[in-house]
Amino acid sequence: MTQPSPGAHHSTVTPSEQPLSPVQQLLQQAQQLADDEAKREQVPNELFTSFDNRLKVIEKKLNSVVFFFQQSANVLANIVPVQPGVDPTPLVESTAKEQTTRAKLVRLVDAYVTITKTKHQTRRNWLYTKLTAEYDFDAYAYGKGQKDPNYLDIAEEHGQLENLYTIADQALRPKS
Repeated sequence: MTQPSPGAHHSTVTPSEQPLSPVQQLLQQAQQLADDEAKREQVPNELFTSFDNRLKVIEKKLNSVVFFFQQSANVLANIVPVQPGVDPTPLVESTAKEQTTRAKLVRLVDAYVTITKTKHQTRRNWLYTKLTAEYDFDAYAYGKGQKDPNYLDIAEEHGQLENLYTIADQALRPKS
């Protein structure tokens, strides 16, 4: 028995296998190339799908963060004091279209007392006194006999919030 020489290609052909014709070899190579290309195309699709999913997760998180900051800005707008000498008009008007008359009134009074460093109670007493003088509505009289009356609620129940806001807007808003 002879030994194959080193470096020579040795293969055993089984009786069921026949050597491929050049056309069959070409077809086999073309099929292998097509399979390889399909595998390569699949990898970018998997990467794209993974990237797309990650992007969707990031987008949802970003939307949550934006929503959080919007809500925080709304809360802060109601509690952060206005700097002395700063016109509160933008604060009052920035959300005036979405706000109720009550919310606008509270915001205007809050901005005013912060700028002037006066007490809320002093300013509210003045407003209710002006409401009585100008519109003949005495919130204090309606609140007598109630435990801890909320005069703003009383004014609202009797349709006087617009009048109260008009007084506050004319008297408390800085003049241009």
